[in-house]
Amino acid sequence: MTVEVCESVEARRFEHGPTIASGSLMRTGIIGCVALARIASASAEPETTPLGYAQVGLQLASVNGDGFVSARIDGGYHLGGTPLWLHAAAARGNPINFSLGGDLGDEHSVSGSLSELAVGIEARTCRNAVFCGALGLDAGYETVLYDDNDATDPRQSIHFEHGGVVAIPRIELDVGGDHVRVRPTLSWPLGSNFSGPRITIALAYQF
Repeated sequence: MTVEVCESVEARRFEHGPTIASGSLMRTGIIGCVALARIASASAEPETTPLGYAQVGLQLASVNGDGFVSARIDGGYHLGGTPLWLHAAAARGNPINFSLGGDLGDEHSVSGSLSELAVGIEARTCRNAVFCGALGLDAGYETVLYDDNDATDPRQSIHFEHGGVVAIPRIELDVGGDHVRVRPTLSWPLGSNFSGPRITIALAYQF
C-alpha cells in the first residue's frame, strides 16, 4: 500500500509539471514515502511479532547547562500489521553537580527536580533478530526546578524553574534476544529554552 501511494505521488509530479514550490513539496513527499516503505518492508514479516514491551532505565539530561540524573520507565504497544508502536514514558530525577573546582563545602548547596511525562508514536525496524532500531516522536510535559545556593556570595546563586509542553524526537538502538533487550536512546525535547539532550540506557522486556 505504501509503495502504491509513492507511485501515485511520483505520477502526479510529472502530470502537473515542475514548479519550484510543488517540486520541493513533491520531493519531500517522495523521500518520506521511500523511508516509510523501507521501514514497512523491513518489518513486514518478522519471525516473532511482540505485542508490547516495558522497560526501566537511567536518564542523563542537560537542562540549562546543568546535569540531571533520572529514573525512567517506558512502555509500548504494537499496532498490529504495521511497524508502528504507541509509546508512553515517565521520568523523575534530581540535579548533579559538574563543578571541577575545589570543595564546595557546607556553604554551597544544590537542589531541585526534573519530572517528565510523554506519549507518542514510534516506528521500529530490525536488521536481524539481534539488531533493531526505532525512531519516535512524543508530546509531553516537563517541569524543572533548580537551585544552586552560595551562602558566601548570594550573587553567585542560581535559580530557575520551568513547566511546559514539549515535543520530543527520539532515536534508539535496540539490541538483544527475543524478550530481554538493551536500549540506548538519544532524545531532545523541543519547545523549551531550558531543555537539552537526554541520553538513556534502559533494560527492556518485550512480550
